[in-house]
Amino acid sequence: MNWAKLGVLVSMLLLCACAHNERLERALEFAGENRAELEKVLVHYKDSGLKLDAARFLIENMPRYYSCMGTELDSIKVVQAGIYYKKRLVKELKEKWTMFSPSRLRKVYDAKVITADYLIENIDLAFASWQKSPWGKSVSFDEFCEWILPYRIGDEPLENWRKAYYDKYSVLLDSLYQGKDVVVAADSLMRVLVRRGWIYNTDLQLPRLGAMFLEKQCVGYCRETCDYSTYVLRSVGIPTGTDILIGTPETSGGHMWNVVKDSTGVVPFWFEPVLRGNDDGRKKGKVYRLCFGMQKEKIRGMRMEQEVPQVLKSPYIKDVTRDYFGDTSAEIELEEKPQGKYVYLGISSRSGWVPVDVIVPHGKKAIFAGIAPEVIYMPLFGEDGRFREAGYPFKLTNAGICYYRPEQKSEDVVLYRKYPLRYWTRYHLAGIVGSIIEASNTLDFKHSELLCHIVDTPKTNYNPVQCMPRQKYRYVRFMAAKNQLARIGELMLYRDSGEESKIDVKAVAGSIPDLGNEDVSKEKMCDGDFLTYFLSDDKGGYATLDLGKPEHIERLVYVPCNDDNYITPGDTYELLYQGGTRGWVSLGRQIACERRLMYNNVPQKTLLWLRNVSRGREEQVFWMENGNQVFLEK
Repeated sequence: MNWAKLGVLVSMLLLCACAHNERLERALEFAGENRAELEKVLVHYKDSGLKLDAARFLIENMPRYYSCMGTELDSIKVVQAGIYYKKRLVKELKEKWTMFSPSRLRKVYDAKVITADYLIENIDLAFASWQKSPWGKSVSFDEFCEWILPYRIGDEPLENWRKAYYDKYSVLLDSLYQGKDVVVAADSLMRVLVRRGWIYNTDLQLPRLGAMFLEKQCVGYCRETCDYSTYVLRSVGIPTGTDILIGTPETSGGHMWNVVKDSTGVVPFWFEPVLRGNDDGRKKGKVYRLCFGMQKEKIRGMRMEQEVPQVLKSPYIKDVTRDYFGDTSAEIELEEKPQGKYVYLGISSRSGWVPVDVIVPHGKKAIFAGIAPEVIYMPLFGEDGRFREAGYPFKLTNAGICYYRPEQKSEDVVLYRKYPLRYWTRYHLAGIVGSIIEASNTLDFKHSELLCHIVDTPKTNYNPVQCMPRQKYRYVRFMAAKNQLARIGELMLYRDSGEESKIDVKAVAGSIPDLGNEDVSKEKMCDGDFLTYFLSDDKGGYATLDLGKPEHIERLVYVPCNDDNYITPGDTYELLYQGGTRGWVSLGRQIACERRLMYNNVPQKTLLWLRNVSRGREEQVFWMENGNQVFLEK
């Protein structure tokens, strides 16, 4: 090409384009010495209509995006791949890498290194998959730019992933489904990915390792499952995005999942079949969508305010709570007039209230639009870099706003947990039903005596059973029902009623642990840790304990797989109630003497928080109804 003519073309093109797009010009300036590569793309598409608009969209948003680079990355990939193949992170590597932070890596910005050939290939392939798909006509160009076109997701390496994924998954999709329903198409592919399996691991804090890594090793946490699904579906023209929770009302941490765009809205899913109307039941609060392109500022000038948390003023997230809950809103009374410009919507966490939305108040009124019902919220003021309560906790219900204001009337309460029973815990508690515990003097248990038959779902983690065996026994076996995996956290045996009479035992036989994972081996059922457990790989599994010699067993205690969030004797607890602008008010500390706590003179109609001062991190606010603790839970 004649470079003089190219320069004239570029100048004319940019004069036209940048006259009404300052962001494009700033992006080209940001590219520095790599500006020529981006200009080649614009010239290449100068007569291509929508493709030129697509190129502009990518380039004007490009200054935000980068890859993490560093010598540690190769080692990190080996470690993460090892987790995939071995199903766990070995102790030595865990000690070495769990303290690693991606902030140590160097940022290499796309605009400064990306090539014209790379960008052109991605644009052409994205257009081809969009226009070829039977549902493509229902996807607008603006939707295409956000849901199919982007060449990257976050801080992963720049890779030629789109062609590799398209070559593999377009053929697969053709063999599975050729209809026009984009949700059915997505579902067809996701069912294949789900059958492949996923190793869920949160041990390491890593940058994104990229599409090519995930295609070989399906390992990571919710972020990686979302990324992998996004690469697969976008490669074949299925409009796919990622929605996030800044903070989850139930677990305090964040969460993310995928959504597929169809003509009726969005269909959420999380590395699972894609079904309309499907929902994981998780309490959501406020939902945001990750966007490639810069979004309109919610409140003019807000992004310049230091007071506003960075995540809430990010130009690359969009509030999509209405997609899930419609046009909900809550007009809240504040206890005092705000001193600053903004009022925040907070959800509870162990470290305090987490702001998940920001608005401009109207005097002592705050109107929060687009919020999830049946979630505990708190209006907040920003003050000296911190957040404090601006009113009382509230919940949006079908009947309107429900406030948690402490009343003059008080009540006595009995508490058994500091955290709700999550699905995982309930699943394992139910799974132990039907199990038996028997004793014998031979390892083959040809002649045995039943010590315990678990016939009901345990209501706690510590379950004592009185035994009256006919004789002394050397071996005790835990065996699951024929239709259940063997699962147990701890099995303790005692000669008499005193704790000092506990019998030393050793696991000497048992079923293969789940997937050959030594972290759930039979030895875990007698290691003294209520959080570790034995889980067999086969149904009707078992594990045998050796007492060393025949012993009289007067009682036993079985501990099902559990989260250890029950009341534990010896631990120190503190109960607090929420007092509006006074914050959390302590009702006193107690050292637990039994597996429950009793508190007197607790204000009625208030929000409560039980803290374990001694240990642990999982806690959730609750309230009392008919003498029972009520948590937000799935």
